[in-house]
Amino acid sequence: MDFLADIRWAFLPELIIITFIFISAFLSLFFNKKLYKTSQWIAISGILTSFASIGFVQAEPTYFAFNGSVVCNVYTVFFKSLILIASFFVILLSKEIVKKKREKAFEYFALLYGAILGSLLMVGANDFLVAYFAFALLGITSTLLIGVPQKYNTKIASTKFLLTEIFASSIFLLGVSYLYIVVGQMNFDSIFSALSGYQGGLLLALALIFIVTGIMFKICATPFANYAPDIYKDTTAPVGTFLSLIPIIAGFSLLSRILLLTSDFVPLVGVVVLIYALITMSVGVYGAITQNNIKSFMGYSTMIQVSFMLLVLGVIKPYTLSALLYYLVSYIFMNIALWAAVINYNKNNISDYTGLAYKRPFYTLAVIFTLLSMIGFPPTSGFLAKLFVMSAVTRLGIIYLVFILIMLLLTVVAFFAYLKLINTMFKKIPNPIIEQERPVFSKITLYFCSGITILLCFYSSKIIELCELISYSL
Repeated sequence: MDFLADIRWAFLPELIIITFIFISAFLSLFFNKKLYKTSQWIAISGILTSFASIGFVQAEPTYFAFNGSVVCNVYTVFFKSLILIASFFVILLSKEIVKKKREKAFEYFALLYGAILGSLLMVGANDFLVAYFAFALLGITSTLLIGVPQKYNTKIASTKFLLTEIFASSIFLLGVSYLYIVVGQMNFDSIFSALSGYQGGLLLALALIFIVTGIMFKICATPFANYAPDIYKDTTAPVGTFLSLIPIIAGFSLLSRILLLTSDFVPLVGVVVLIYALITMSVGVYGAITQNNIKSFMGYSTMIQVSFMLLVLGVIKPYTLSALLYYLVSYIFMNIALWAAVINYNKNNISDYTGLAYKRPFYTLAVIFTLLSMIGFPPTSGFLAKLFVMSAVTRLGIIYLVFILIMLLLTVVAFFAYLKLINTMFKKIPNPIIEQERPVFSKITLYFCSGITILLCFYSSKIIELCELISYSL
């Protein structure tokens, strides 16, 4: 093993993130008050540098680093790129935190970098030791990020998140220990080799169900989905943006690889994933319809979108995995756009958006396109993403049509949840007050990402081809 070669070919983006963690931590000790205005730009430069370094890693052929515990291939490069793109927008939307908590600005970005590092490690993990370390690192830094404002409600939210994190981590680790009892291996490739010819058993099924259930916490799905609306409501909007993006991308990357390795040996796990998808969708739709707080609404919206992505993992094949990859690309931009709208308008309740169409028509138009994408209306990327998912699952067999029909019925109900916000914005009110202009970064992000949701629909063929290439290369 050549340590420097492993860093060069597989670990360069993570190394740059680690470097900027130390830079941010050092600046927080001595220059917090003097240089706080530069903290956001330093953070952005770190993300851009890390993203640029992805072009120097070895994606093809697959490179195994650190005795096979870390892997680098086109699949991991794709997910790391998504994480860094999403992280760029999260930092861009963090302007208000920098202004309000200037003495904590560098600490905030150091924690954010730590969470990004945990996500990148989770993507590149090739054994359960690295995966659990990444799982824990992402959980600890996310807990601290939630509590950055140091208000009563954020402390409560941080405590809730920590307790749920501990429980989910325990379930994940219990599943890993059971799996080790069965196969005697921790490395993913060694596990696959050990399972070849294995007839299956109750302990193996239990181990995989526990592992999958633990990962459900990261992707905001049943049985841990209920934490999202409460946490999003009580924490700051940029941290809510982060929680609805980065852990979900990392979680799906890990979950997909584990299911690819093991689903043929234990088909029961796929059934459990499909049940989780339906329950998550049901809870998300019901909560979105009854919710008035806009950030809690975003939590339920996240659950609705995640349930579609879970649906394709019930029986994972290359064409279902490619549907997941395209849906993730679409989800990133429409989710960022909606969070940017929330940050830009800076109101807590959906009722506060009454008559907004007559005060800010361009803002309203961007929000409408984003909501239509989440519902799945053309011409948006959300429409193609849902169509791609439905098509992929239908190809699995007639028995899966039952799940498709249930999801379609729930999607119709979800339409009314998103329509509620659109309808509120078009309600007429007497003597509307012109709102003060909000931060320019959130406005730019809203218009840019809502535009991307439309462009991804018209230029989808190349992205779908890329997703298929990645999925079939595994």
